[in-house]
Amino acid sequence: MLQTELKETLEEYEMMTKQSIDDEKERERLEEHIDALEQRCESLESQLNDEKLKGLGAQAGSPTGTTSTMVLKNEFKKMMRETRAENLKALKVNFQQRRSQKDVPSTPNGLSESL
Repeated sequence: MLQTELKETLEEYEMMTKQSIDDEKERERLEEHIDALEQRCESLESQLNDEKLKGLGAQAGSPTGTTSTMVLKNEFKKMMRETRAENLKALKVNFQQRRSQKDVPSTPNGLSESL
């Protein structure tokens, strides 16, 4: 009788372990999918902003191709790319920190053990 209970308990433990592993794999797969979608979104936003800037000088009715307009437009594009890249790096660092904090086990009082 005790052996039967032990065997059933071990089987349940194995099933729970397998389920936990499967869930972790699914979580990683979904995180990779989210990362890919975020990259696609960023790429599309960049393309959209570039398209908006292409018509910047033409909308005001000024002659297109003037040197000062082109220089300003290119400088603005460069600044926006740099700002976007900096913000993206900060966002990724923040996301990685949150992800790693989720993986850190916590003590019964709710504080992480690393603190």
